[in-house]
Amino acid sequence: GNSKRLRKIPKLTPMVRFPNRTYSSKKGAKHNVFLKLNDPINRTLYYIFKKETVLLLWIKSGVSNRKTLMKSKLYTMLMPILKVKDLDAEVAFYLSLGFELSYDAEEFKAIQYGDSIEFGLSHKADVNVEKVSQHFTWQIAVNSVQTILDICHERNLAVVQGLKKYTYDFGDICTITVKSPNGYDVIFEGDL
Repeated sequence: GNSKRLRKIPKLTPMVRFPNRTYSSKKGAKHNVFLKLNDPINRTLYYIFKKETVLLLWIKSGVSNRKTLMKSKLYTMLMPILKVKDLDAEVAFYLSLGFELSYDAEEFKAIQYGDSIEFGLSHKADVNVEKVSQHFTWQIAVNSVQTILDICHERNLAVVQGLKKYTYDFGDICTITVKSPNGYDVIFEGDL
């Protein structure tokens, strides 16, 4: 029967058969329906068996499940690359804030903090940081803005915007802005 055909087709397990559910084709033929489990993109995939052929029918589940999408790990990390004139100075700036150097080449360095933050620094002699900064905000979420502020004072980093507090429906958020050696405004945002 159909279960024998299922075993001959690779990579279709685990499957659950619904013997009482059938799919009718346009020609009126009835086919058994199988449901694939653990579908990574939040849809229900039915395998429809007719003789030796497998037909696929995607049916939206109608339920948006963000956790299921997150577990699929399609996207794993945002990894931007900043262009800088003085590569060594920019690296030293982030190291002084507690980041680590995860990749070290002559014209490119990768900066990392744990598993959640990683970005690149690439040497470019003619980069115009002031112009580049008009088009994006470089912001890093932290557990304690006050701790970052203390580190900046201890290590003589250029704090260009002191502690600011914003109140939203979900609570208070604090920020400070620090100028990197190459002129990027780095905003640290989080709880006090």
